[in-house]
Amino acid sequence: MYCYPINAPQTLVLLEPLLSQSYGEAIILKDETDYFEATNPPHWYYALDANGTALGFVRHFPIGEKAMVQLECFAVDQATWSALLKHVVQQTSTDASFDFALRYCLTEWAMESAAVLETLGFNPQTTYLQLDYTPTQTLALSPQVRLAQNTPTELAQIQQVFAQTLGSISAKRLPQQIEEAQLTIVLNEAQQVVGCCLSSAHETTRELIQLAVLPQEQGKGYGRLLLEQTMQLHRATYPEMTFWLRVRADNIPALGLYQRVGFAQTASETWWVHPAKQ
Repeated sequence: MYCYPINAPQTLVLLEPLLSQSYGEAIILKDETDYFEATNPPHWYYALDANGTALGFVRHFPIGEKAMVQLECFAVDQATWSALLKHVVQQTSTDASFDFALRYCLTEWAMESAAVLETLGFNPQTTYLQLDYTPTQTLALSPQVRLAQNTPTELAQIQQVFAQTLGSISAKRLPQQIEEAQLTIVLNEAQQVVGCCLSSAHETTRELIQLAVLPQEQGKGYGRLLLEQTMQLHRATYPEMTFWLRVRADNIPALGLYQRVGFAQTASETWWVHPAKQ
């Protein structure tokens, strides 16, 4: 087995079958090549056998504003997976210009791979639970919750909610997220935004990515109202829509809220982190 850098979009054509396997569905190759050409990411690698057959790949993507990247590694067998991770750790550790920590996510079904990560210097950091929502009961829509609107006042209030809770939200992407109906808001009696819910843009299954309520407004029922009404709003356009989210295993208040609404745990995952530079 040999490891090579992914240094041209054409390489992704060779890896298309593996990319599709990793996603569990056919990929749009142009999206992959366009991203590569726009970012030209360093330290993406792929593995070939002696006959030139692709065996796996490892690549990474930035995580918000953090000095960290999320690793994605897929291979036809455990040996290739281990070799690719070892290779990317070695290469990034010796690259003085690469100052990012590496993060890798292990699901509960892949925890037998934890020993490999430990050997490479990764440490377990955070465990998240995946919760799914499939109940089909219908609730009356509340005028307090609606899709966000792209107005200067509302944009400023939304950014304020995120700044005081989960950290800043991308001002550049916010108008697009609003246009794609990814952002719902809950209003107080003064018609001010006190909470936001950001979801993915999928048509049949949506991930509820972030749920935030202003600290001074917490404990008043806004979180549950926002959560339930967000799902009702999306089901107004697709009644069979399902939802899922991730929550830290140690976030007991949030976990309790989600379970009371009707979410149930279906999986768990642990994020392992390799420090940037020793």
